[in-house]
Amino acid sequence: KAPRSRFFVVQQQRNLRSAASAMCPPAGAQTSAAPTAPTAQVPAVPATAAQAASGSEEGVRQQPPQTQPQGPQRPTVAVVAPGAGVRSNKAVYEALQREGLDIKVEGRAGANYDVYPESWREGRAAPNLQSFAEEVSRAAHVVRSDCILVGSRGGQVVLPHLWKVHGESLPPAVVMNGGCAMSTLPTQDWQHWPKKAVSFLLMGGEDFFRAGATPEQHLLSAMSCVPRQNTTTAILYVDRMKHTPQGELLQAVLRDMLQAAMAWKASGHLPENRFKTILSALHVGGWTGRLVFKRAEGEEWEETTFSNGCTSSSKRTVKQRTPAPTLNLKGAQTLPQQQAPAAAAPSPVRAPATPMSSGGRANIVTFPLGAAAAGSPRPATSTKGAAPPPAPSSATAAVASAAAAAAGTGP
Repeated sequence: KAPRSRFFVVQQQRNLRSAASAMCPPAGAQTSAAPTAPTAQVPAVPATAAQAASGSEEGVRQQPPQTQPQGPQRPTVAVVAPGAGVRSNKAVYEALQREGLDIKVEGRAGANYDVYPESWREGRAAPNLQSFAEEVSRAAHVVRSDCILVGSRGGQVVLPHLWKVHGESLPPAVVMNGGCAMSTLPTQDWQHWPKKAVSFLLMGGEDFFRAGATPEQHLLSAMSCVPRQNTTTAILYVDRMKHTPQGELLQAVLRDMLQAAMAWKASGHLPENRFKTILSALHVGGWTGRLVFKRAEGEEWEETTFSNGCTSSSKRTVKQRTPAPTLNLKGAQTLPQQQAPAAAAPSPVRAPATPMSSGGRANIVTFPLGAAAAGSPRPATSTKGAAPPPAPSSATAAVASAAAAAAGTGP
């Protein structure tokens, strides 16, 4: 019985080899004219959508499609480049990308449009930041992103225009330097702040946007620009933060600030856990300052002070700012004609420009009080040996002093 079984196995193998030879004759051999039975073929499927779209032969493989598990989509953060420090804090943005955020940079600092509009002192006609903001407002990948990140002049010009165009539908915004909450903007664009906008401001006590006001005045002035009906605004005020935030500070808090803003927008609930994470990171880094936020409509804010590893909580009331009927470029109400002071240069605000000059001395950039704003991308520079600006007249000084006492003016 065993030999017979082996015989049938050998015979079956010979039949298979004969059939294979008939189907695939050797090279040069004559093939039979008799038709052969068609063989079943596996349908071709594209390897990837990109390869299929390109029509490349590598994009097709002879095997059934396989379902690939897809992870959660990464949140998209649209960064408005002018003023956001994309180059100076490049390592921070690269770290955000590695940590699961999809960073999309819009525009370029130093481009021909990176200047203030005509309504600002030292501003100019388009192309300028206003025309750039109009283009950004039409960019679908920006207005449909999960969060918008702006800084400096981007918060002063671009974000208010996006608020004006898109209102409450705009994604949440993280605003470095708090430019959107500067009461002395020539066009008072903080008036366009939507009542349901989600905003997280990062401000600093060593930022030249403070323009001589005390840190307390600086913070109160920003808080007064937020609509009383708004319940989704927070301000992180760090005492030692400069105009270009230190890299170690951004490494500690920026990712959680973005996540907090996105969570606040998605749920409508105060992101208290994210706030605690931010405060813990600030304690580790030895930073001091305050975190203020609104929980309900009205003029009441909650405040958490952090210093030396300790926190204390309190509440305070800040009245909403009333827009001035007219505003000149110094940021104060226009004086009656008979009280107008004689022409005189206002008191300047100076901030060191970067990088250092070749001689090792920092270039000094002068900004008149309440001018286009400190940090203008096209400032007029003065070097060592230049004559100092003339002192302001007493009337001009009185106006500036009254404005500072009332709300804490900024550039």
